[in-house]
Amino acid sequence: MDSIEAANLARAREHPTAAPALIPYAEPARLSLWLPITLLAIAIGIAVIGGKLIKFWGGTSYFVTYGAAAMAAVGLPLLLFAELRRRMVGKTRLLLGLSPQQWSLFAVFVLFLALYGVTRFGPTPFYEPAVQAAAFLHGHSWVDAPGYMEQVGPICNINLPVARTLPDCDLSRFHGHTFLVHPPLAAIVMMPFVAAHGRVADGADQYQPTVSVLLGALAVALAWRLLMLLGMSSAAALWLTALFGAGTTLWHEAALGASWDFVSLVSVLPTLLALNEVFGKGRPWLVGMYAALAALGRNDMVIAWPIYALLLMARGRLLRNLFAMLPAFAIAGVVYGAFNYTRYGTFFDQALWLWYRCCDGGGYFNPAFHQAIPGPISLHFLPANLHVVLFLGWGLNENFPWIHPQGAGQAMLLTSPAFVLALRPSLKRRITQLIWLATLLCMGPAMLWYASGFVQFGPRYWVQVYPFLLVLVALGVGAGKQVDQLTRILILVSVFLVSFGMWHIHMYSFG
Repeated sequence: MDSIEAANLARAREHPTAAPALIPYAEPARLSLWLPITLLAIAIGIAVIGGKLIKFWGGTSYFVTYGAAAMAAVGLPLLLFAELRRRMVGKTRLLLGLSPQQWSLFAVFVLFLALYGVTRFGPTPFYEPAVQAAAFLHGHSWVDAPGYMEQVGPICNINLPVARTLPDCDLSRFHGHTFLVHPPLAAIVMMPFVAAHGRVADGADQYQPTVSVLLGALAVALAWRLLMLLGMSSAAALWLTALFGAGTTLWHEAALGASWDFVSLVSVLPTLLALNEVFGKGRPWLVGMYAALAALGRNDMVIAWPIYALLLMARGRLLRNLFAMLPAFAIAGVVYGAFNYTRYGTFFDQALWLWYRCCDGGGYFNPAFHQAIPGPISLHFLPANLHVVLFLGWGLNENFPWIHPQGAGQAMLLTSPAFVLALRPSLKRRITQLIWLATLLCMGPAMLWYASGFVQFGPRYWVQVYPFLLVLVALGVGAGKQVDQLTRILILVSVFLVSFGMWHIHMYSFG
């Protein structure tokens, strides 16, 4: 009996009610201590050398970078002595009860904390999550926010007097208050940091990007763990982790930390946690909780809920086991409904529709236009969104370095061409079908949205489904296998393109 069959039998003993799994559990690869040792050494190099380069170019090194270097400096000698003692006497207590797998997870986190910290952008004026967090801490949902932040209410409408002609934009309906348009999870995540800062949002322009860097590094560490659970070899997992962390625009979102980037990043974390659980122990109540949190981060992620249930059934869970997912879904619905009711007097979210009709003066505000297209979601907008994600190129002109990232974004395959490898796994496999279904359904609303992302690097709305695309790329590589030459080339090109874009935006902004 091979090790994978043994693992499947162990899972069956843990879950005696489980049906035969259509998607078997994979055995995680065995890791050497030299892997986290190497990663921590690279993290120190990034923090030290990168910090000096940033200062040379007139930039700022933030304390989060030094924090990453300090963690690496503590962990590296500990692991080196542990490996030396293991070779001498065969065992050691210096690992502090942690396995090489757990130390590798820590090392991946520290490595990308150093990378994202070194490349962190400066203060952002767009810190809506912190403003909403401050409002929550003071016991209300209305906000006291600068007029340039996306919000609905008197401030927005006063800026556009013509909005008073539309019934939806009646100034009295908000009782003198304004409300932000984002779902609540990003603000909930920011609440501990705002509370530690005195329950005020002042200063969040500085610390919200730092929180974003922390969350981005955690997301990459969770991606590493997910790849391990999918049975990837250590070398293949390293390549795909490099793709996820440095070869996609997740890097830009984490390093920027503005409102829209922060909201997208926050939704990625529970999605990764849900997939970790689906391909790990497969506990329905926990998958339900993570899926519910993802929907509180980006409301279109609610569409993935039935897909998670189908994935669990494909892993061997019986239908009656899946009822354990429902309490989390119900709680998320109550939280979101109560949040909406305190703002608009209805349990349904009105924010984006009100913003579209009453507040957006960026070229779409026209009563005749709204009469033809009454809402912000329409098939009319599909061609423009397809153009961004599939065809929008880099800018070209005579100014150095001649090729420039455009503020309108770039096609996904012109920032992360390795995602084309998501087409590799056979569509005859149940898991491939379900992951593709989750990807396309969750992107459905964004592809029909009236705005393609405005100022962005790459197709920003697609960040929320990067975890699903990573799973598809991993399935194309195969459990226990090594990445082939084409995969390595595409990942290296992806890392180069995203690195070039990050350098360009830091040095010259968009083209």
